[in-house]
Amino acid sequence: MVKPNGAAFDDFGWSVAISAFSTGGPAIAIGIPYSDAAGTDRGEVYTYKKPGTSWGFVQNLIPTDLANSDYYGSTVAMDTDYVAVGAVGQDNATFAYTDAGAVYIYAFGGGVWNFQQKIQGSTASAQFGFALSLSSNMLAVGAPWATTYNNTSSSVFIYARTGSTWTNTTYLFIYNFEVVPDASQIQPVSGSSITIRNLTFGISVSLSGNTLVVGASGGSDYPNGGSSYYTDRVGAAYIYKNLSGTTFTKTNLIQSQFPNFGDLFGESVGVSGSQYVLASPHETVNGVTNAGNVYFGSQ
Repeated sequence: MVKPNGAAFDDFGWSVAISAFSTGGPAIAIGIPYSDAAGTDRGEVYTYKKPGTSWGFVQNLIPTDLANSDYYGSTVAMDTDYVAVGAVGQDNATFAYTDAGAVYIYAFGGGVWNFQQKIQGSTASAQFGFALSLSSNMLAVGAPWATTYNNTSSSVFIYARTGSTWTNTTYLFIYNFEVVPDASQIQPVSGSSITIRNLTFGISVSLSGNTLVVGASGGSDYPNGGSSYYTDRVGAAYIYKNLSGTTFTKTNLIQSQFPNFGDLFGESVGVSGSQYVLASPHETVNGVTNAGNVYFGSQ
């Protein structure tokens, strides 16, 4: 499948998602974050469905409020009749936050995708929407460069849908001391000015039922437009359970069996039921640098 009238450097397929409509038949969304259809690198999303034996184009999604370098379509997530699209480079004009990021949510009805709600990041350079996951009327949004307090990285936001409204029900963050497993402190070190933004907690997220997996790889390959990844962290994956109401409780911290700085353990994660998969794309395997490794497990 290719984009009709595709242009150089569009990056059609930068992100993809697939799901089945509640009425049957699969649908897909394809992100094109560097599309210039509405302006330089504003982005767009193409959607298709398969009512029979072949895929048919539904529509392309381009919000009217996009600006240059918003990179709408950097991430997409689908679940039944809903699709969420991340625009990680969008500024929050209300608070003058550059690259705060935003997420657009659509509901399928009447044969088309209908805009439902826009959610914006609330801190500068957070890249809210860098990771997305939809499951059972719940949305997890990763903002791996967001901060709210000194010594914390507040990077995953959970939204629940009631009718046509998505409401933020909780957010997840980690303290400095949580970098060290089994640390006994219950507060950050007094007087410390160290931040842990480069843990990139929320660089990947995956929801399934009452289980949420969050990756904190230490950095993406080229974070914030830079030319290298963070090399001072090994990476980890955090597992949470939604056992009652809107509360998510951390039940496990998973790290590489062969840890080294710059492995990017947790760069991508996936969960289905009780089974999870975690990627460590820069891990050295059998002496081969950046060969990469994938871990499987169950909760």
